[in-house]
Amino acid sequence: MVVCPSGEPSRPSCQTRARSCGDPRGTPGNRRTAYRASSGLRRRSAPEHAVGTISFPGSGLGSKQWRCCVHQVMSASTLGSRTIAAGGPAVRRDNVGSYLYWSERRVAEIASDNGIDLAAQLSWTLKAAPQGVGAEVGNRERTDLTRLGKARKIESAISGQAVSTFETPPPARFARGVGQVHLARFIGGPERDKGALFHIPTTSSRGQRVDLVLFGSMDNIPGRIFQPSDGPEDGWYSSAWYAIAELLESRGSENTSLWNDPESLSLEALKIAVRQGSTGSEAHHEGEPWTRGYTLGHADACEWFAQIYTDVVLTESRWHLRGSVGGAQRILVGAPVWLRTASAEAVTRYEELRRRADRPWRLRLPFLRRQRH
Repeated sequence: MVVCPSGEPSRPSCQTRARSCGDPRGTPGNRRTAYRASSGLRRRSAPEHAVGTISFPGSGLGSKQWRCCVHQVMSASTLGSRTIAAGGPAVRRDNVGSYLYWSERRVAEIASDNGIDLAAQLSWTLKAAPQGVGAEVGNRERTDLTRLGKARKIESAISGQAVSTFETPPPARFARGVGQVHLARFIGGPERDKGALFHIPTTSSRGQRVDLVLFGSMDNIPGRIFQPSDGPEDGWYSSAWYAIAELLESRGSENTSLWNDPESLSLEALKIAVRQGSTGSEAHHEGEPWTRGYTLGHADACEWFAQIYTDVVLTESRWHLRGSVGGAQRILVGAPVWLRTASAEAVTRYEELRRRADRPWRLRLPFLRRQRH
């Protein structure tokens, strides 16, 4: 909303109109703080001009009755939430979704290391009078940032350091994207029986295969969507677990294991992600990840953000890979910071599939394709 003391008819630019009317509330920057026009907001029908009262508590401007031009009314909350409040109930325009994984400790570390302020913010309100436009703007309370608010501030602050298309060569410090995420248990790391493993297969903008293998804690999965008991401790388990544990504890700075070069260790991490819990040949589990031990489920169209410890491109002439790791090219190993899904329907729990699979025939999900050798 732009308040126009002179009642001048609306113009294409709200900022131009505010300047031409001699708005007494200070600089354009101050005006935008409380009255930023957003093209993403849905416009509401309103009279071209109305009479109302606007007051600014604690600002020294007092209150004044103005004939004003009504465009849009929105909350100036620094939390990033947008509302439309003129003549009706507030309508939130935040992105809809829920967090499948959220590491508060890692979020705080990243913010501290990069000078990102995640402290409680002033909450501003704007109320409309029933007969015209009456606005009361005040900073009466401080409100903690939501998870979405923290995530967006971190993404904005370090966007230049987070790879998403994977065009740039290694190493990457952070990575982000949207896609299918596979979840499993990993009991060999620092989190022990509460360890969680996330595998994100994707492709770079140039067609290069990219695999992210992320290790976290099941304590950071809100709502107990998955529990350790959902992933049975059956099948193959890698002897490289202690090397992975050292990588995670040192955040990639130490490697005293038999897999003493980044390519070897990264490849072992990928093998754990795609083979852990196998019984018999890999062909026995193709397209049916829930038949492997330790596996928990997967999430489709999942938004993710990760901190990277190691980032390597495998030397093609060195490796002759087959099966589930065949064709691997670039591997990033690190830790998830958050994962966010659009809805609960985007998550598939393998525990439910296992219960239903107690039949003579096994289930096969059409969206999990068999790999060709």
